[in-house]
Amino acid sequence: MSGGSETSARSDSGLSALVLMLRFHGVAVEVEQLRHQIGVPTVGSVEMLRAARALGLKTRMVSSNWARLAKAPLPAIAQRKDGTFVVLAKVAGDKALIQDPLSGRPEQIEQAQLEADWTGRLLLMTDEDWAVALEVFRACRSRRGDKGRDDRKFLEAMHYFTAHNISWRALPAEFGS
Repeated sequence: MSGGSETSARSDSGLSALVLMLRFHGVAVEVEQLRHQIGVPTVGSVEMLRAARALGLKTRMVSSNWARLAKAPLPAIAQRKDGTFVVLAKVAGDKALIQDPLSGRPEQIEQAQLEADWTGRLLLMTDEDWAVALEVFRACRSRRGDKGRDDRKFLEAMHYFTAHNISWRALPAEFGS
């Protein structure tokens, strides 16, 4: 592969991963619109951070490792050692579910493969509405009880409950028991 096409692949994977994450967070954006807004030929982590923040997402770049991925707020954008980016959707056991924007389909990979390809850098995103809701929720809840609960999961369950007008028992298993 020539140097120009490698740069194009890196640029496209960064831009495409960013578009996937923005759409996940409910931001309607088109690839060409975002490319024009970013204004550089190669979309790297710095450009992704700036663009996501400009579109109202709380964003940060962190260094991580396999052991800490289980507690990371996924999905996130992972940077590969070759300069490309993938969306890391889920980690369970010794497997990870990724979406490579260049292949266009989800793929399950082994821990060893992810660790070999990944720089350890993750671009984390949270939409501002969820960030504010979580701050309010944490400030108002009792100081006793289970501190390890996933507050966002609870808020998503509350939203699902009210939006679908169902009983608590009818909540899907993904929201817990």
